[in-house]
Amino acid sequence: MPRKTTSNTFVTKLRDRVRARDVELTCKADELDAMRVQLAEKDAKLGEREASTDQETVVSLTAQNEQLEIDLAALREEAHSRDANFCSKNALITILEEKCFEKEDTMIRAVKERDAARAKNNNFDKSQAKIARITTLSNPRHTELVQYKASSERYKEEAEKSNELVKKYSNDGKFEAFWATLQGFPEPLCAPLAQRRSCTSTTFPCGSRSACTGSMPCPPIRTRNGVQR
Repeated sequence: MPRKTTSNTFVTKLRDRVRARDVELTCKADELDAMRVQLAEKDAKLGEREASTDQETVVSLTAQNEQLEIDLAALREEAHSRDANFCSKNALITILEEKCFEKEDTMIRAVKERDAARAKNNNFDKSQAKIARITTLSNPRHTELVQYKASSERYKEEAEKSNELVKKYSNDGKFEAFWATLQGFPEPLCAPLAQRRSCTSTTFPCGSRSACTGSMPCPPIRTRNGVQR
């Protein structure tokens, strides 16, 4: 009998524990349901937010695409303009190259004509020199004639210098008097250079560089560089 009571008590406690566990599980199930509802709400909100974000993204991308289309059209127009400018510049370069080639051809022709003219002139000069050489060789007296003319010019200059010196010392009449005293001598004697500077009484005139007697002033003696002594 006491054993049965003990069994009932154990069963009762076990049932109480089962009920308590069932209540606990029921509460947890309710909590899970509530959490599922919250998650569903969050998913719905998140979906709306994502949808809104996607819509904004689509709108932004559409605007960017439109702007890119505008920029692309501007770039195409600029490229077309650059192509036109390039074509015009290329045409201008072609024209300039043709002009440069024409100018170069003109310069080349001018240089060739100048060289041809120089060649003709050189040939003419050579011909003239050859003619002159042949003329000289054919006339042996030509060289002597030239030398004779040069000697004549030199003699003429020396005679003019002598006449000027005579005129210079004949103004006071002393030269005529001195020359009259020399008429008795067979020929005049040339005085040395030292005596010409000292003017001794034994000196006599000799050409354009004549010395003087002791009573006459010494005439100037010019050196080759024109200095008087």
